[in-house]
Amino acid sequence: MPELLHTEDYAKAVALAVSRDKEVADTAVAAAMARQRAVFHESATTVAVVLGEAALRQQAGSADVLRSQLRHLARLGHGGFPAAIQVVPCTAGANGANGGFSIMQFGPALPPGLVVVDGPGDGGIYLDAPESVAAYAGAFTRLRELALSPHDSARMLREAAHD
Repeated sequence: MPELLHTEDYAKAVALAVSRDKEVADTAVAAAMARQRAVFHESATTVAVVLGEAALRQQAGSADVLRSQLRHLARLGHGGFPAAIQVVPCTAGANGANGGFSIMQFGPALPPGLVVVDGPGDGGIYLDAPESVAAYAGAFTRLRELALSPHDSARMLREAAHD
């Protein structure tokens, strides 16, 4: 699950999985919640997310924490947040995207963007070469084509939450 979309409880479960130190985990959660406020409430950034169906089953924390997280994701696209969430069902088969990544676009007059390839902990690989950004943008387009519509994805999220 992308950190930007975590509920506070889910963020805490993930942070405690990375660091057993409660103070470090609390700081990580506070930072994640601050980023969410900055992106969704202060700058009204548009976010498009594609999740693999298997991610809906990966439990962080308790079953209740996961259910709450899934309900949160189902509401995001319909609750005033500028977020489109799509789920690639397991039946879609292989798609060529072998891990998590984010593509950040900073506006039409700026360079083509930045790709952040997920890494362990706070790590990651940052790519800004136009050909790298274009390759990841193509992979993201392909994932969106394989994914369910945002409406059907929200239904799948609610079903996974047992609603």
